[in-house]
Amino acid sequence: MTTFEIISDAGVEDFEGCFPDGVQVLHVTNYHEFDSTGGTWPVLQVILTSGIPGSLVAAILYDVIKNAAKKRSKETPKKIQINRTQINFDRGEITQYIEERIDIDE
Repeated sequence: MTTFEIISDAGVEDFEGCFPDGVQVLHVTNYHEFDSTGGTWPVLQVILTSGIPGSLVAAILYDVIKNAAKKRSKETPKKIQINRTQINFDRGEITQYIEERIDIDE
């Protein structure tokens, strides 16, 4: 028996009906990203019995994770905001003032 864990956008429900008998996918826990995005991804355990080709399992994993990532990217709002101000001085006088602002919302 082979067991491994994956962290991706896919949940257990995304794998239902995709694998042949002898492959089991279990939800172990969630991975939480501790930054400004606060992202959370499921940690899944994939259990394989012997006799199932690894190439088949890899192809199914690839397709399910790719589709789940597309679905999540449509559900998750995106925003990029860059604000920058640059002021150059020469002998106490402003010689150049640059203000930049970029907003991208989806």
